[in-house]
Amino acid sequence: MRTEEPSGRSGKGGSIDPNALFLLEKRVHELHNKSSSPNVVISSETEEEFWRVRNATIDMYRTKRGADGKLLYYPWNKTSFDENTVNNVVKQWHSIEAVWRLMEREAEKLQLQYDLIGMFRSDVLFATPIDITGNMTSPSHVSEAIYPGFALHPVNDRMFFGKFHAVRIWASERFRRVVSDIHRIRPGSGIHPENFLHDVLVPEIRENGHKVKADPNICFFRVRADMSTWISDCLQARRGFEMKNLNRSEYFEEQKRLVESIVGCPCESSNLNAVTKQLVCRPRK
Repeated sequence: MRTEEPSGRSGKGGSIDPNALFLLEKRVHELHNKSSSPNVVISSETEEEFWRVRNATIDMYRTKRGADGKLLYYPWNKTSFDENTVNNVVKQWHSIEAVWRLMEREAEKLQLQYDLIGMFRSDVLFATPIDITGNMTSPSHVSEAIYPGFALHPVNDRMFFGKFHAVRIWASERFRRVVSDIHRIRPGSGIHPENFLHDVLVPEIRENGHKVKADPNICFFRVRADMSTWISDCLQARRGFEMKNLNRSEYFEEQKRLVESIVGCPCESSNLNAVTKQLVCRPRK
């Protein structure tokens, strides 16, 4: 397990405490009585274990070329991509698939068949409540799957929930389909996560009879290892006319008050770059 994150696209870097996840497990059990407490399972993996499994895959994504001589999987038309980005994409896909397999094993052990599945990140602050049954209970929506309606590049890959078979495709078929369906991916995009989801997985989910849509009412902020919270994350969920009339200062002040009410301590705001507004929240001593 990683205990440090270097500086880069995700902020200034800092220390990571993997054991903090056990606080989440403790809190889940505190919110439920013993008779109905959910089954919480936490899995971990070392860097060495990851590379042992995915080294050949990463090498293929970096170097394999098509008949035209161009790189087949490496997103050569994305200037923000480098070899480390490829590593991070594979780590993301690997973790998502591992969580799915863990869920399948636990369901078999407990003799359960899950109907609705939610795939959520642990490194975010949820600014809005998310009820995964709210979009699913109506007979006209039983086949829907949902992803957030912000950061659409061209879809958002940071969360997904819905019917079991829809989420199974999203979570467990990336490594297989990036090879079998490479012809469906726009040239030069390769394993670019959002383009791959848009070009391959979302159409596949729809072809299997599930409605897929972006929900603009969902909002959560990425939280980085340097203790910053990126409160500009959800701006893109707003429509054009709303953006034109949006008072950004008031919007960010509103988000600051919201975050402070959630974390229970004061926060200081600053600009990470031209597009990212961040908060740093530190408990009072």
